[in-house]
Amino acid sequence: MKKLFLLAFTAALIGCAEYPDMNVDKTVFINKATVSLYVGKTEQLSASPAGNTFQWSSDDPEVATVSANGLVTAVGVGNANISATVGDMTAKSRVSVSAFIPLTDINLSQSRLILTQYQLYLLQAKPVPVNATDVTYTWRTENPDVATVTNYGNVEAVAAKGATVIWCEAAGVSKKIDVIVPVKFSTAGWKVLQVSDETASDGGGMNTLIDGNLGTYWHSQWSGGNAPLPHWAIIDLAAPKTFLSINIYRRKGNTDTKTVQCFIGNSPDPDSDSWQLIAEGAFTTGDLLALETSASIAGRYLKIFLPDSNRSPFTAVAEIEGTGTE
Repeated sequence: MKKLFLLAFTAALIGCAEYPDMNVDKTVFINKATVSLYVGKTEQLSASPAGNTFQWSSDDPEVATVSANGLVTAVGVGNANISATVGDMTAKSRVSVSAFIPLTDINLSQSRLILTQYQLYLLQAKPVPVNATDVTYTWRTENPDVATVTNYGNVEAVAAKGATVIWCEAAGVSKKIDVIVPVKFSTAGWKVLQVSDETASDGGGMNTLIDGNLGTYWHSQWSGGNAPLPHWAIIDLAAPKTFLSINIYRRKGNTDTKTVQCFIGNSPDPDSDSWQLIAEGAFTTGDLLALETSASIAGRYLKIFLPDSNRSPFTAVAEIEGTGTE
């Protein structure tokens, strides 16, 4: 038995000797084959196999430098090859460097939103300059009980009334959007104090401006002679109001009334210097002129001013209503 074992072992040795020794290829690797950096930024590279002392180098140190432990620093725009060498083996990583363009401002599609409850609005943000680098926007609301905002700038008014501020922020730049969910003002307690002129027998006179009836109207004077333009009306709001929108209805089917200017003030004197313009526009088609105010100014008196006419000097206004905050 012992002799048989020795014969088998000898045969095995002879068989192995028939094949040459195999050399295992040794390869060097860098953990990242490509790297993209902005000027002034760094990236730590590592080489393997571990346990070796690598020599790091850059073929263009004006674009990117590399430290003895593989820390790459971007110093100029362009491309460079970073090499890690041990013995006669070398691995390379391609580094692309571009300029960092800082964000200086954010342009928003709106600076103020007037929404009704459950209404949605998608805000849009654009960077300044347009080629600003690596811009990521974050959105937040100061009062989610009034209005919410998603990560993509989609605003929803959730309250029946109220106001909040939506913020858009990126790279240290912040811009705000005022969001208002207004109430429709009741005209109970309002009073038309005076008008420039009228023919009360035609349409019902000045008090019909706030009677809630589109079939009645205030018509400029034509009986006994035509009153010249402009025409105006002063309305006492009973308490200070801040208008956000104003609807002006002209006489049904009548296109005489053209341009409307709305002023707010705290004196009923039609000639006072304290009146402030908050909205203006001109009828094109239809009987409704919907205006958004340009300024959030509180005042007790509203002045409706009609400077021109499509059939001079005649005008006829059926109703005035508004939304805002009290």
